[in-house]
Amino acid sequence: MRKIIAAARAMSVAGALALSLGACTSARASASTGPVVYAGMGCWSLPRVRPGTIDLGADYWLSDLGWHSWGSGHANGFGRDNWSNGAAGQFHHYHVTVTLSRVRRHDGRGYFSEVKMSARGRADETRFAECGWL
Repeated sequence: MRKIIAAARAMSVAGALALSLGACTSARASASTGPVVYAGMGCWSLPRVRPGTIDLGADYWLSDLGWHSWGSGHANGFGRDNWSNGAAGQFHHYHVTVTLSRVRRHDGRGYFSEVKMSARGRADETRFAECGWL
């Protein structure tokens, strides 16, 4: 019985060590993938690489994002532009292409400070970050 308990403890310690090493490797990998985009509402909120959603306002966000490329100066992808005219307003959504650019730095981290959204039949829209938030 003592041998079984000792073996279980050894496996538990080995598993925890493997998880912590994996987390370090993941952190290094994501840090080397290029600039982030601050994807949440509010200043310097939710820094993400290749996010699935970017909040642009209380009733305005990009969702279902997929990324063709994510480099040191530009990111190109596609998704859905969602917005409404307030809480009780009509809901709208459009399929868009998304380009992130204009890399700036905050606390030593590069971030995209410009997003351009293009949709068929609609005028292109460009937004610039204020305190990281597009």
